[in-house]
Amino acid sequence: MTGGECRAIIAVVLAVAVPALGLHWAAGSERWEGGLTAAPFAWLRLLVSHLITALPLGFVLARWLRSLPAVNEVAATVWLGSGVGMVGLVAAISAGLAEAIAAGTFGSGPLLVLRVLLAVVFVLPWCLAALPPRTEPMLHFNGVCAVAIAFAVIPCAVYAEALIPARTQAAEEWMASGRYVKAERELVGLVELGSERPVAQKPPAELLMLVRKEIERLQRSVAYPLPATASVRAKLARAEAFIQLEQLDEAAGILEPLTATDVNAVLLLAVVNRDRQRWSESDTHYRTALEQLLPWVEVDPIARERACLAFEGLAYNARQQRRQGEVEQILQQAITRLPTDAARFHFLLGQHYASTGRPLRAINHLQQAIEFDPVKHHDAATELIRQLQSSTPSCLIR
Repeated sequence: MTGGECRAIIAVVLAVAVPALGLHWAAGSERWEGGLTAAPFAWLRLLVSHLITALPLGFVLARWLRSLPAVNEVAATVWLGSGVGMVGLVAAISAGLAEAIAAGTFGSGPLLVLRVLLAVVFVLPWCLAALPPRTEPMLHFNGVCAVAIAFAVIPCAVYAEALIPARTQAAEEWMASGRYVKAERELVGLVELGSERPVAQKPPAELLMLVRKEIERLQRSVAYPLPATASVRAKLARAEAFIQLEQLDEAAGILEPLTATDVNAVLLLAVVNRDRQRWSESDTHYRTALEQLLPWVEVDPIARERACLAFEGLAYNARQQRRQGEVEQILQQAITRLPTDAARFHFLLGQHYASTGRPLRAINHLQQAIEFDPVKHHDAATELIRQLQSSTPSCLIR
C-alpha cells in the first residue's frame, strides 16, 4: 500500500469520525438521554449515514479544487484545522438551530438539503488533505459529479423516511402512557426530519410545543415539597408526575413506603424499576400486584385491566432479558387467568412469535386474536399476517 493510499484511508476515517464524535459530544446529555445527536441530524445513525454518503461528492469537489493553484499552496494541516473548526462552529450553533427548526415549518426537503450540505462541508477539508497537489482538473460538470450528488442525497432521504413510521409509533406510545419527556425526545427527532405524519392526531411540530408546555406545568407541580399529612392519592399523583418527567429515583422514593397498602403504588414501582433496568425488583412487584388483583378480576373491571398491565409488564421484562421461553409462559398464563382479554394476549403472542422467527405460530395466534376480538385487533393482526405471508416462503406457512 502506497503512502498516498494510506493517507486517503486515514482521511476517510477521520472525515466521518471527527464530525460524528464532535457533533455528538456537543449535543449534550439532554439530547443523549433521548438517543439524539446534534441538530439537524436528529439521530446519530442518520448523522453517520450522511457523512459516509457525502464522501464521494467531497472527493469530487476536492479534486476540482486541487486543480486551482491557490488551493495547492495551502498546507494540509490548514485543511485539517478548518475541518475541525467547521465542526466546532456548527456544534456551537446546534442548540439554536434545534430551536429554530422546532419553531419553524421547514419541511423534509429543505431539512434534507441542509443536512447534505453540512455533511459535504464537514468531509470536504479531509478530502482536500487526502489528495495530492496538482491533480488533473475536471473539465466540466459530468456524470461522476451527478452520481456523487445523487449518492449524497438519495440513500439518506430513503433512510430518513424509513425512520419516521417507527419513531412516530414510539412517540404515540409515549404520549398514550403520559411519558411526556420521552415523547418530547421522539418528537424533536421527527421535527428535525421534517415529518408531517400526525402523532396523536397532531402534526409533530405542533404537538412538540404542547408537550413542552405540559412538561413545564409538571415541573412547576413538583417544585414544592409534599406536606407530611399528604394523602395517598396526592402522593401517587406526585409520583406519576415524577415518572412523566423521567425523575425515576424521586418517584421510587415516594412509592416504596406505599407498596404495603396500595396496589397502584406496587404497579407504578414495577414500572419505575423496569425503566431503571432493575428487572428482578420489577418482576417481584408485578407478581405481588397480580397476587392482589387476580382474585378480583371477574367482578372488578379496573382490577382486570391492572392485571393485564402486570402480565404485559412481566412479558416485557422477560423479552428485554432475552428469556423468550418465559415470555410465552407469561402470555399463556394471562390467556388462562384472564379469558375475557384473551384476544389481547393472543395478539401479543403473535407479535412475539413473529419477532422470534416462528411465522406459523405467529399466524395462528394472530388469527385467534381476530376471532376473539375482530374489532380491536383485526387491522393490526391482518397487516402482520400479510407481512409474514409475504416475507416467508409459502411452503412454510400453508
